Order: sequence, then C-alpha cells, then structure tokens
Amino acid sequence: MKPIDAEVRRFVNTDARAPGILWRLRYLLLASGFLLCMINLACQRQPASKREPPMESVRELERYIKAREAEEARLPQPPDTLRSKESPLQLLYARLRFLRERAYPNDRVDWSIYMRALAHRYEMQPANLDRYKDWFLPDFPFWQFVGPNNFETPAGPVTGRVNAVVYDPADDNTFYIGAAIGGVWKTTDRGKNWVPLSNAWPFEAISSIAIDPKNSKILYVGTGDFHGSDKQSFGLMKSTDGGATWTNLGRAEFGETSVSKIVIDPENSDVIVLTCGRGRQGYGQVWRSTDAGKTWKAVITDFAEWAEVAVSHIRVYGDRWYYAVGWTGSEGKVYRSADRGATWTALKTPLSPGEQFGLSIATSPQYEDNVYLLAGKDHKVFYSYDAGNTWGDATADSRHMMQEPWQWDRVWYDWYIRCSTAHQVPGSRPADVLYVGLKGLFQSTSLKSWKHVENGHVDQHDLAIDPREPEQMLIGNDGGVYLVEHEGGVLSLQSLNARLGITQFYKGAFSASDPNVMLGGTQDNGTAVAEGRFNRWKFVNVGDGGSSAISPTNNNVQFTTAAIGAYGVYRTDDRWSTSKNITPPNVPRPPRRGQIEEIPKLTALTMDPNGSGLLWWATNYLYVWNDNSQKWFPLNLSTWNAESRSWDPLHLRGAITTIAVAPRNSFWFYTGSADGTVLMSEFLGADVKIINFRATTVLPHRSVTSISVNPVNQDNILVGLGGSDTGDIGHVWRCDNTTNDAWRNWVDISGSGANRLPDIIVHAIARDPNDPGNVFFVGTDLGVFYTDDGGANWYDVTLPFGLPSVPVYDLVAAGSYLYAVTWGRGIWRAKIGP
Repeated sequence: MKPIDAEVRRFVNTDARAPGILWRLRYLLLASGFLLCMINLACQRQPASKREPPMESVRELERYIKAREAEEARLPQPPDTLRSKESPLQLLYARLRFLRERAYPNDRVDWSIYMRALAHRYEMQPANLDRYKDWFLPDFPFWQFVGPNNFETPAGPVTGRVNAVVYDPADDNTFYIGAAIGGVWKTTDRGKNWVPLSNAWPFEAISSIAIDPKNSKILYVGTGDFHGSDKQSFGLMKSTDGGATWTNLGRAEFGETSVSKIVIDPENSDVIVLTCGRGRQGYGQVWRSTDAGKTWKAVITDFAEWAEVAVSHIRVYGDRWYYAVGWTGSEGKVYRSADRGATWTALKTPLSPGEQFGLSIATSPQYEDNVYLLAGKDHKVFYSYDAGNTWGDATADSRHMMQEPWQWDRVWYDWYIRCSTAHQVPGSRPADVLYVGLKGLFQSTSLKSWKHVENGHVDQHDLAIDPREPEQMLIGNDGGVYLVEHEGGVLSLQSLNARLGITQFYKGAFSASDPNVMLGGTQDNGTAVAEGRFNRWKFVNVGDGGSSAISPTNNNVQFTTAAIGAYGVYRTDDRWSTSKNITPPNVPRPPRRGQIEEIPKLTALTMDPNGSGLLWWATNYLYVWNDNSQKWFPLNLSTWNAESRSWDPLHLRGAITTIAVAPRNSFWFYTGSADGTVLMSEFLGADVKIINFRATTVLPHRSVTSISVNPVNQDNILVGLGGSDTGDIGHVWRCDNTTNDAWRNWVDISGSGANRLPDIIVHAIARDPNDPGNVFFVGTDLGVFYTDDGGANWYDVTLPFGLPSVPVYDLVAAGSYLYAVTWGRGIWRAKIGP
C-alpha cells in the first residue's frame, strides 16, 4: 500500500487545475480498495493449514480446528517413526481446553488477571505448617522433587519442552537451557547433572537465552513462551554471575510480550537488540538498548509477532548487518539494519502475499552478506548472497522428506533455521551448513538437497552451534535437550535429559499404600510410570498422556488414558510389563450442532477409592468399568429440563471435566462439566440431579475443574472453578447439603482481604485426611495455596516452601503424602502424615 499512498500524495500536491487529476485520484482509490478486497478474499479462501491458528478466541479456534480436521483427513500420513501416533492437531486441542477452562463463559481469557493475582500472592502471608513439623525435616523444604528422573523411551531419556539452548563460549562443559514452563537450567558437566537457576522467579516460562560473548558470566533470559503462546512474561532477566543472582529489566517497556530472541553485539556488549510478540496485549515490537539493558527504545515500532533477530559476520569496514523477522495477520516482515540495530529498512522478499507465520532468519558465521530465511507458511527456505537484496529458493526440489506436508503442519509452534560451517578443506572455501527445525530436523550443505538429522524427539524449537566445533550442536525440542557430537566422521546423538526435571504433566495417580507407586500423563511424552525409588521411570504409550488411576486394592492394576488424538483407556495388571486397550466399543461422538460439546481431548478417569473395582471414565458420556467382571456399562444419564419439560441426555450438558466418588459409598458420585454443570447421583446413575443452580444460592457459571467429597460426609463437597475476570466471585465453593433440593446452599470459601485466594483458575483440590473439613490445598496456575480454617483465610505454600512457581494441574493426598503434579517441573510431594 505504500506506493499507492505515495502516488496519492503526489497527485494531491499537484496543481489542482491539472487536467484529469480528480479522475486519476478516484481511479487509484478504487484500485487500492479493490486490491485490499481481493487480498482479504484470498486470505479467507486459503486452507486452514496456510493460516496461523487463532490462539486467543475459543470460538475462532473451534472453527479453525474443524477446518483443519477436514484437511487432515486428506493429507498423507507421516511414517510411524515421526507420527508418534499423535494428531498434528493435538496442540490445538490442548490449547482449546486451556482457553475454555480459563475463559468460560466468555470467548477470551482476561490475561491481566495473572499480574494482579501475582501481585496479590506477594501480599499473602506464608502458611504456618507447624501441624506437619513432626513429619518433615526442618532443614529441608516442605516440598521435595520426586521425578521423573531417567524417563526412558526407545529413543533415550526424555523430559519436557525446551525452547532455548546455548553454549558457554568460555567453557566446553557448561550449557544453559530454557524450558517452556520450567525455567532456566545450567550444567557444568555436559548435561550429566543440571541445576535450576530460576526457582524464585514469578513465572518460569522461557523463550530465549543470550550470553555476552566477552564475558560469559553475563546472561540475558527472555521470559514468556513464544512458541507455545503462553502469556507468563515479565520482560528480561539478567545475571552477571553465571545465573546465581538476577535482575529484572524491560518489564515496563515490553513485559507484556514474550521475548522471543536476544542478540548481544559482538563488539559492544552494551548494545542489545531483542524481538517480542505473542503477548498479553497482542503484538510486540523490536527493542534496543545501548546501556546493557538499563534503558530501552523501540527501534521497529510496527506491531507484529516479532520472532527473531540475527547479526551477520563482520563486514569489511567493521560493521555488521542486523536482521529481524516477524508477521501479522496480513503480511510477513523482514527488516535489515546497517547501524547495529539503531535504524531499520524493510526488505523485499519472495514471501507470498497476505498472512505469514513461522518466519525465522539465520546468518552465515563466515560470509557477511549470506542470509537465510525460513518461510513456514510457504514451506520454503530462501537464501541471499547480497544481504537480502535478492533471493533464491533452496527448497525448489520437493523430492525430500522436508517437503512432506506433515513436516510443516504446525510451523506456528515448531520452526527455526540456523547456519553453521563445514570443516575447511585446504584450498577451498568452507560452505555454509543449514539446519531447519520443523517436526523433524534437516540439514543442507549445498542448498540443493536436504537430509534428515537424528534429533531424539519430534517438534523442534531451538538449535545452538558449538562455538568451538561447528559440526557439534545442542538441540531443544519437545523431548528436552540433546547433544550432537562429531567423532570420526560420524554424528552421534546423546540425550541430556536424565536429570532435567521439566516434565509437563496433565494429571497423576498415586498409591495410598506404597509411596513409590505413581504414574502420570505428560505433554507429548506419553505416560510416565515410576519404578523403584524414582531412579528410573517407564514410558507407556506415545503422544500426550492423560488421566491415570491405580487400584486401591492392588498396586499392580493401573489404568491410563490417551489425552489427545487416540482416545482410549488402557489397563495393566503387572505395572505395564503388559497392557491392553479396554476402551468401550463404539464410543459415541455427539453430532456437531448447537451447543453439543464434542468429546474432550483430556478425558476424566477416576477409580472408586472404596475398593469395589469400579472405574469411571468420562467423555461427553459417563462409562463405568467393572474390573471384577472386566466389562463396561454406560450410564445413560439424563436430567429433567424444566424449560422444555423433557429429559436431556447427559451429553447435552457439555464435556465432563471431573468425577468424584464418595469415599464411603461406591454408588454415590459427582461430575463437573466444562459448561459449569454439576451433577450428582446417589445410586450409580439411577437418579441424577443438577445441583449447581437448583439451590437457594447458585454456583457461579464457570467451568468446573475439580470436585472433592468430604470423606466423613458425602453430602459435603468442594468445587473448584475456572474462568477469568471473575471480580468478587471466588474459585473455591462449598456445598454442605447437596441432597437437599429445597435448601441446597453454595458458599464462596475463597476468603477475603489480603488472605483471599488469588483470582486465578483452581485446577485441583486436596483435603488433609487428618482434618478434611477445615484443611484444604488447591492447585492453581500460580502454584499451591492452603487453608486451615475452612477457607476463611488462604496462604501461599509455593515459593516460601520450596515449590517452583509453576502451574499445578493436579493435587492428590495419598497415604501420608500430598502430591503436586506440575505443568513444567515434574511431580513434587510433601509429607503431611505419619
């Protein structure tokens, strides 16, 4: 549009008496309008796979997913070695669940609540845990890390998603990694052992890390999860002592956005340029500091999803090129700077017109004008030998695995391009070596052909070249971090994940009789099953794990589900030496119409704690497995609809998100749904009541995330709620008389004042078995909180007691322990009984 605008200004400034000027002006305006309409129409007609997913709106993401599902059915399927039995849509399903829980009944999450909730948490008093002092050592934290350690898979140990990897330029043995939701970690023995550096930070989402090339003790860490569209960002963190202490920078300027990439000028370490995007308030900008991060100026003021900045090899006269890439819903952006990032010029590129995403840029470590551009949406790699003035296509030959459609099916999540150099042959110039990370990892030494490189796990997020050995590298992906070494002309891959505790768990199950027996479903790494005393964990299933259960009468009998893609329930009676799929036949899927919810991607699974052998599994329907007869029977539940004066099937009430069985009555259960419905039955489904609004006081209309039944009074329950921007509405409610239709009463027990529970989603509720009527713990997006007076006052039991500030998706009191299942730092536990 800029040429048209310039032309209009030239016409307007021309003598008004010039013949035809009005006609020419009208023509240009009409032409520009027509062009915009055609571009918008073309964008709308593009297949969903050519559009970046709308990751903030529930309704828009639902429509996008349906379009992608239709496309996926027509796409070639990847080989088993890469498919991992997971749908390429699994991340979108998980994102949709994430949004629904936090937004319902609204369309979008109010992200501002996170900073308000964080500020409130700092005002809260730490808990007085003297009641537990007899069961944990005073010199040790209340919370202890359990695992996984040595989480073995056929491809070696895995852990969790790694977004950033970097070598210490001064020490061969020292690496740093940034986990998606697990913080910054450091190793000084090449990955044998790892130390967390960010346990005291308010959030542990990391996008990028940079080390000062002149002083490797100085580190900069970009917060937020740019690849995962997480909003837990708070600017830049800087350390001058190798990660021992930290200072927060740039929070006022760009703290609302994820810091996707950081570059420190090789000649002047005071000059820092970084890119931002995918923030709580939308797009970001490109920022520059000339005083080592003390102050900042936006040097590219265009708002976009700025993904990367790169700096070239030094030029003849001592300068360097800087490049930055980003995108919006209408165009891709590639900029260049000739003055170390002070001013910028937009480059013309071969990117297709309209929306772009998945852009990455890399420069040659040896040739000052060589620059390479990954265009994710276009499925292309472009190269330029004249600093971006002209471009060629390095992916014109489609006869290689990198050009398979499934490699590019989520380049809004897994994408990068990096450049290294080959060993120099005497008498010749060494070639640039390109690495492209998609679902897999690919290498090219000629720009004509590409080969697959072993990478340990699917979904690539970062790659760092060893500054001393250009054919060795660190790889960060959904499995963790891997080291590639070059010995005797052969590349070897080594997992560095055995002692890196950054696993992202959905749910967990724990034995009440043996504290060493546990399992849980993880993001993209199946189900983790503890063996022995946590020194090794077994890998069960593939893709995303889900909910799990352990028989209260036989620890060898365990169950797990697949969270995303392949729905199902799996059973073992020998702790997963063998197993079988026991999914009910012909699991019904409701039709897609009106408000009928589709089957949830993370299904609820609950074992009867009374030892009857009954197992509840929920989709939109509720099934019960009798482990004694080895048979399923569906509960065809229905509730009376007073408006239509008819019986509504349960599946019309929305996806079931949680199930709770009364500890003293195997037939008495409660369910909570994504649409806020709470049902109860006293006779195994023979009588079903809606109890959330048929009461003297009404439960708030929010997604129901958790239900806890009082073990000494099955008529008394606690309910955890999702939602955001709830105002004075709390997230934990109690009902003392669920069976009393006439006088059923809901009470907000989220507290008040400084000791009120933060206004944040509650994922799980656990009661202290020694005082179940008054002492509760809740797991939230900000960690764990505790009350010892029935909810009148709440206290923080996260950072003050040794638990990192990460989301806690599940809390389970089993035996003498309380287990915290975290989204980013594995499983932790605290001793709360003898």
